[in-house]
Order: sequence, then C-alpha cells, then structure tokens
Amino acid sequence: STDFYPKKNVKRVFLKSLGTPLPTESRKKLCFSDDKKWDIRCLRECMIEGGAEAKNVTDVWLKNHMKWIWWKLRSMEESFPDKLKGYCTNGRVLMQLQYRYEIEVVQGKRPYVCKVLQDDALPELPCVLCVASIQVPYITLTDGWYEI
Repeated sequence: STDFYPKKNVKRVFLKSLGTPLPTESRKKLCFSDDKKWDIRCLRECMIEGGAEAKNVTDVWLKNHMKWIWWKLRSMEESFPDKLKGYCTNGRVLMQLQYRYEIEVVQGKRPYVCKVLQDDALPELPCVLCVASIQVPYITLTDGWYEI
C-alpha cells in the first residue's frame, strides 16, 4: 500500500477539518517559478484554498516542509523505481503539505526535533533521526519534518 498516513481516520479528520482536499484546480497548478523551484506564493494560495489560515502558512514554514517533503518523495522514487516511478507529483506534494498543516497547526502536535529546537524536549531523550546529508565537518540530521 502507498497510504503513508498513520491511520485512515486521521486522513478523514484532516480533510474534514480543512473542509475538503485541495481543489482540483489547485492540484493542477504548476507551482514552479521560471527557475524550476517551488513558488512559495502559489503554494500558500493552494493551502489557503484548501482551508489553511493565511497567518499560519508562513514562508519559513512552507520552505522547511517543502524541502523535507520533496526529499522524502524523491528518495522513495529513487529507492523503489519499479513501484514508485512518478510518485513525487504536484498533487501528492500538496497533500503532504496539507497533512503536515493538520498535524502541526490544527492538532498542535510537534515533531521531536521541533520540540528540541524550541527547548520543549530534552535532546538526550532517545529518538530515531535520519542522516540527511554529510558535508564535512557538518552532518544534517532530520526527523523528516525539521533538521538539526
């Protein structure tokens, strides 16, 4: 199965609380600028059309989540090319953004790294992080939502 939501009912609650899934016209928009980078204004518009509050969809929030959503979906495509070729679509990226908005903003559940960075969790607690990149002498670790 390619359903990466934790539970089916979470997806329903998420879609209900935001009204509906992103409108078809939003999913069809190509949210890219001329240099093939994600257009943050377009993404914000799509999120707002899907029911997100404008004040909660900041450039910093969008850029961070776009980075990790794109990283995850592209990694999945490259790891399983036979089964997930073409998996990283505009619509899937927008649905992932909408899902993250629901969990983090609507439900108020923050990922571990976010809690540590905001001094709301102890960094010495056990956790599972992924090595996202190594550029000597720096290592980037992520929980898939934020990086340290």
